[in-house]
Amino acid sequence: MTILKWAYFLFAFFYVLWAPGYVLGKMFYPRERLAVRMVVGLVLTVTVVPLACFGLAMAFRTNVSELLIFSVASAILLAGMFVQLGRLRKKTGALEE
Repeated sequence: MTILKWAYFLFAFFYVLWAPGYVLGKMFYPRERLAVRMVVGLVLTVTVVPLACFGLAMAFRTNVSELLIFSVASAILLAGMFVQLGRLRKKTGALEE
């Protein structure tokens, strides 16, 4: 295996498993320690991403591909970031009033 293939696998691990796990853990348990958030987030990621990919593949009558997996991971990341942005705006609005 070449170095580029290893770099792709490392990128895919972080983008599909670790990053959504971190975002989901931060979204559902914001006040817990990092270790607890990561464990809960990784468990949610390992269950939600494959189920969403399988469901979307069945809905669109296609196969589960890398593009579909990365798309589901991107959607989870964006949803988590929008939730965090909403919480941040809510906190700053409460401080100003």
